[in-house]
Amino acid sequence: MKWPTGILAALVLMSCGPGSGSVPAHSASTTRTIPAATFGPSPTNASAARTLCPAERAAPAFAPSAPSSRNLVLAWMGNDMTKVVIRDITDLRHPATVGVLPPSGLLRPAFVSATDISYADQAGLERAPLSGGPVTTVTTCGGAPFAWSPDGTAAAYVGPTGDPMVQQFHVIRDGRDVVDGTVPGTAGGFGCESRQCGDSWDTQLLYSPDGAYISLVIQLGPLTAFRIWSARGDLLKAMDSGASTMSVWSGDTLYWRDEQGIRTWRAGSEGLLLPGVSWVRPHASPDGRTIVYETRDAGYTTAHVWLLDTATGKARLLKSSRSEPAFLNSHLIWYAGEVSCTPAGSCITPTTDSGKYYIYDLNDRTETQSVIARVWDVWPHPPDPAPGNK
Repeated sequence: MKWPTGILAALVLMSCGPGSGSVPAHSASTTRTIPAATFGPSPTNASAARTLCPAERAAPAFAPSAPSSRNLVLAWMGNDMTKVVIRDITDLRHPATVGVLPPSGLLRPAFVSATDISYADQAGLERAPLSGGPVTTVTTCGGAPFAWSPDGTAAAYVGPTGDPMVQQFHVIRDGRDVVDGTVPGTAGGFGCESRQCGDSWDTQLLYSPDGAYISLVIQLGPLTAFRIWSARGDLLKAMDSGASTMSVWSGDTLYWRDEQGIRTWRAGSEGLLLPGVSWVRPHASPDGRTIVYETRDAGYTTAHVWLLDTATGKARLLKSSRSEPAFLNSHLIWYAGEVSCTPAGSCITPTTDSGKYYIYDLNDRTETQSVIARVWDVWPHPPDPAPGNK
């Protein structure tokens, strides 16, 4: 997502495993065929260069998103990893592809609402309906990473300055694009070529589910810039280190990992929740009650999928030899299978992607193979806008 650097590294590490063959669907029912929208830059701005911007300028204004019970997923499907598709899984017996994103040129596609999607491209930050158009260029001042407020009316993003060691933090709200601060930048490129690096690498710009806060974790080589702002742009916390990473909001609490374990921030108060835990790419459930995450054994070997109850602070193991978990809805969790790397030495890590993918049902604790080969984003975002749609 951008694609996120950490996930890119993990995908590189898994590329030595067996290819994903024909994988049965979660449901045996047939998929209904409907026209799918195709996304991409609008013709008028496809070649536009991103520009350095003043401290404030005009920007598009957006009305609040309407409530919806729709359940959507941005995913790779089966063995076709050349494009990202938008799947409507509201009715799991009759899933449907409603949009197709091009294989390159778009950065971190994500849902704004049940009707709109957003992504960064060479023109800047874009927003479009699921029908594919018209595409609205939200800004040409940058775009990745970006985040939209829960109601879809505001967006935060990071853009360049004339100094490669400094980036601007922008918030678009009420028809204005305002620079609300700066964050460190990096003058050169850097790689992430080990599982240890990939399991620590994180770049996330996030709104809290209630829209009151914005958090940023941005990787800068060996260091990480960590920030929390109010939704109006007031800086509440700033920390630059190499340890603070893997952040996620659930309810009114921000969770992240450092050298001590999993920490929390809630309205200015901090705590240590899971001492000694090094989670990887946590995801909050749409109902805001749980967080699913991955851990690995010593030596970055076998992966395990865990579920954290945010009310009790207790975590339980769901499955082993599974990785990259993500919620599809409040009771279904997708994850990838892993196997030992054989013959020995054929991979750069002890385990690798099995080429099989699964959905775990929290209600009946069953696991079923899935045609979904990677999850990039899911709608609804926490909290669930339709609590009765479980």
